[in-house]
Amino acid sequence: MKKLLYILVLGVVLFGCSKSDKTEEENSITGNWKAEALIGSDGANRYVTPIENGQTIIFKNDDTFEVLDSSIECASGTYAITEDSSQNFNMDIISLVCDNGNLIQYAFTFEEGKLLLSFIVADGSTGCDEICAERYVKLPE
Repeated sequence: MKKLLYILVLGVVLFGCSKSDKTEEENSITGNWKAEALIGSDGANRYVTPIENGQTIIFKNDDTFEVLDSSIECASGTYAITEDSSQNFNMDIISLVCDNGNLIQYAFTFEEGKLLLSFIVADGSTGCDEICAERYVKLPE
């Protein structure tokens, strides 16, 4: 009877952890992300505009990043994440400190395994009444 109980408890622990680990992995910013669309809303409708040849952002495990195929002057640097910004639709904040000294901040969240980045303007908001973001798809490594 004890063996059966141990096996049952072990099975619950193993299966419970694996689902949570998979969700954390799917919602991890670490990896290679390619811009695929612009997301906007007028309050009643949501608009999705595809991006052709969007930039790729690589967020590495060592808290560094690299931007490929971009027109911005921030090609690499370090990043830090701050959780729960109530000013930006309760999205977390990612701060990019560029090698050239510039600071760029985005509110971010995950939606169906895709990364949404909303640029933060000087007043600390995204500058949108509703969502406005770039949507990124995670590339295989």
